[in-house]
Amino acid sequence: MSEAISHPGDAQTAVWFVNAAACAGALAAIDGDLGLVPAADHDRIMATTPETLREARLTAHRALRLVLTSMFGPEWRSITFSAVPHGKPALPGLPGDFSLSHSGGASLVGVTRSRTIGVDLERPRAVRLSASRSIRIVNAAVMLARGAALSGEGDARTLNAWVRLEALAKAEGCGMARLLTRTGVLGGAPSPDAVSATQQTLRVEDVVLPGGYVGAVSVTVGHAALPVVQVMPSDAAALQAMLNGAWY
Repeated sequence: MSEAISHPGDAQTAVWFVNAAACAGALAAIDGDLGLVPAADHDRIMATTPETLREARLTAHRALRLVLTSMFGPEWRSITFSAVPHGKPALPGLPGDFSLSHSGGASLVGVTRSRTIGVDLERPRAVRLSASRSIRIVNAAVMLARGAALSGEGDARTLNAWVRLEALAKAEGCGMARLLTRTGVLGGAPSPDAVSATQQTLRVEDVVLPGGYVGAVSVTVGHAALPVVQVMPSDAAALQAMLNGAWY
């Protein structure tokens, strides 16, 4: 029986949670049939990723390419990713934007038809940071989210803050070090002008994810309300339906 796909009601933006253990087989089968991941990208993943994480990384890239194909057409399957300044991958000429984040055996995929997007997720884990550094990260995440409170306590709260900052940095394409410097997490005091510029350009929202993962999505200010995060199906028929646009 194929899995049902919900309809988030916003065909402009898609955010998907990918559990590699659940959907690796079905995505690999579609990749084998259609060639979702270009050979150059496949070879780069195999060459640069630790062996224990390769299957999860390939699964994440297959999921991303499937969503890109569904939203923009099959011609985007054959185009290799290029890197823009500070390392954000890009597809030259794509009439939209995308973002991908990995943590353990899961990933978060965000694709939008317009403007810009950044996503990030973290698995539940201990955070090895000094108390002062954690406080600065929390303060920066609340400040850039215009005062929106963080969930959880201790390590969970710090992770919630961290994914907000990562999502913003990916959306802006500025690199995490620059964002941390501008907000005062690294170096001296925060730069009020730089913080204000980020607030006026991008917004960030926490998202609910399975398995205790924490995540955040950042989009351009003025973007329509974000859709509910969907879980990537593990059923081949449901994945094929996604390719045909059945999810929106």
